[in-house]
Amino acid sequence: MVLTRRRSSSLSPADEPEPAPGPLRRDGQGRVSAADGCGMVCIMNLDARTADFFNSVAAQDVDAVTRLCASDFRLKQNNAPDHGFDAAIAGLRGLWDAGVTTSYSEVRRAVADRVITEQHVVTLTRSDGVTAACDVCVVVRFDDDGLISRIDEYADSAAFAPVFN
Repeated sequence: MVLTRRRSSSLSPADEPEPAPGPLRRDGQGRVSAADGCGMVCIMNLDARTADFFNSVAAQDVDAVTRLCASDFRLKQNNAPDHGFDAAIAGLRGLWDAGVTTSYSEVRRAVADRVITEQHVVTLTRSDGVTAACDVCVVVRFDDDGLISRIDEYADSAAFAPVFN
């Protein structure tokens, strides 16, 4: 297991680990994966992919998020039923269309074989400056091609109430 720590999601590219070299694959939806010669995705690659995912969410970059996720992606938040990629993107678009931005800080990440457990502080900010922050824990699972296949997110969603009132 490899532990990494990030100060925020706005790190420069020089601060991010280099993805591991390996063959690139592209699926029918334009998603790219990189695997080592044994078919196992390298731990540093998963660390970088996780950072890329949350940086892409913060940048509101749907294309980048799409490229990082498997076609059978699932998201589960707290005790709600899990849902697929389209519903996850619809939720993000709802925030973005309402003028809410997302940032991540105090990132702590534990990396293992095809899974990352990350703790971070999520801050939501409305266009009028109202903010709310919450400690969040996510478990990010990867498929054999290094694409994100599942995210389980645990947060006190009531902490975000000020942004939605």
